[in-house]
Amino acid sequence: MKIAGIDIGTNSVRYLAVESHADGPPEIIAHGLATPRLGEGLIGSGGLSEEAISRTISELSLIKQKLESLGVSEFRCVGTEALRLAGNSDIFIRRASEIGLMITILTGKEEARLIYAGATDKLDLSIGGYLLADVGGGSTEIITTREGGEPSFISIPMGCVRLKELNSPNLQSSRPRSGPAVGGAATSVTMSQRGIPLGKINPDHEFSTQLEFNFMKEHCRDLLRENFPADYINPVDTTLIGLGGTFTTLAAVSIGLADYDGDRIHGLNLAGEEIERIGKRLRGMSLEERKLVPGLEPSRADIIIYGIIIVQSIMDHLGSKDVTISDHGLLRGLIR
Repeated sequence: MKIAGIDIGTNSVRYLAVESHADGPPEIIAHGLATPRLGEGLIGSGGLSEEAISRTISELSLIKQKLESLGVSEFRCVGTEALRLAGNSDIFIRRASEIGLMITILTGKEEARLIYAGATDKLDLSIGGYLLADVGGGSTEIITTREGGEPSFISIPMGCVRLKELNSPNLQSSRPRSGPAVGGAATSVTMSQRGIPLGKINPDHEFSTQLEFNFMKEHCRDLLRENFPADYINPVDTTLIGLGGTFTTLAAVSIGLADYDGDRIHGLNLAGEEIERIGKRLRGMSLEERKLVPGLEPSRADIIIYGIIIVQSIMDHLGSKDVTISDHGLLRGLIR
């Protein structure tokens, strides 16, 4: 039997198809991603735009056709933060059903459980502690476990597309705290009250001063402090595992991997100093220059700095000196 998992996120749509065998583990027959950016404009408006919906449905239709041509007969489709937040997610769900895809919107905790199931498939969790951080476009899922015990899950409204939207000069900082943009536009009120110079940026939504960069980093640290006290985490005996496009991109850029190869990325260890070096290098480039960097997908060039801010904030919050990169995660958990 051939089945496929499809993960519809704020920034990207990822898929993984496998063929099951009675005498062995499933065989991967196809995998890939598209970046239609379903959540574009969500933080400012509270809903999915018609353009973003149409882009994503078009990509899903192409993915479905490709996988069906390979004999896939079962599709397990899930949506995450963008569909959780959007006030009009029902429109997207209906449009997807018209092309034959039934989508389940995961809660943050359900998403974290699937990430944990996929990422720890081949890990020995009997000794020490593990903390898994999956940085997405709209949210970051954090999963912790110690010595094989029950894992704990938390979803934080902190993602690279979300930060970019928050840093956009078009975002209205006057949105009230209630409503679908929790942690996004609502947070911008707090940020502006604290003196963060929102809007004083260039047309690519970049940072014009070190001060603006530091403010955004402090915003992420505040979210971490509010949602995930790190007092009980001992970085000495806790392994930090990083999942998601920002972490895998950092690994690919670090080794100059022009053509992505998950086998070379999975298990790679990155020091905090290397992440800092990559971040400074990329921040010194224009958007067009960034698109030419080996290991950095052009479609991710405008949000990678925001992802790095989140990664560094997590590592600073935990006191972690390095991170082990995982190429596994939600999709692996989805098809188990």
